[in-house]
Amino acid sequence: MRLALDQAPAPAGPGRFLHTVPAWGALAGLMLMVEGPALLLSRWSPATVAPVHVFTLGVLGNAMFGSLLQFLPAAAGVRVRGGSREAAWLHGALNLGSAALVAGLWWPSALLRGIGACALALAFLLLVSATLPGCWPGPATACCTQASVWP
Repeated sequence: MRLALDQAPAPAGPGRFLHTVPAWGALAGLMLMVEGPALLLSRWSPATVAPVHVFTLGVLGNAMFGSLLQFLPAAAGVRVRGGSREAAWLHGALNLGSAALVAGLWWPSALLRGIGACALALAFLLLVSATLPGCWPGPATACCTQASVWP
């Protein structure tokens, strides 16, 4: 099966996620420089937990969301709903949730952690609502026929 580059989304949609990755990486590095030896005291200390979430949600989360929004239409032929407007909401929810959760972990705050959890839940629900309908088994969709292409 060939790539369907004509079905690829506008670069602004996935690009906004991928352009955010270096900022989160820089923040993770800054947090590591600030805390230094405190990171080795305990795996449950805020100095350790917060940078781990910066890396997993900020760096990897943005890279995965952006790549998924690019990959599904171009490689799997899956129609992603919402376009760049939904991508903007998805980007905002993911990054607001990540920032609030990290701040709530760094400076222990139940309110910030709650805001982060709600915004992250919204981000994942938006991602599922945008991608799952195109992957849902129907009359010979690309997701269903992919398994038969590979030996």
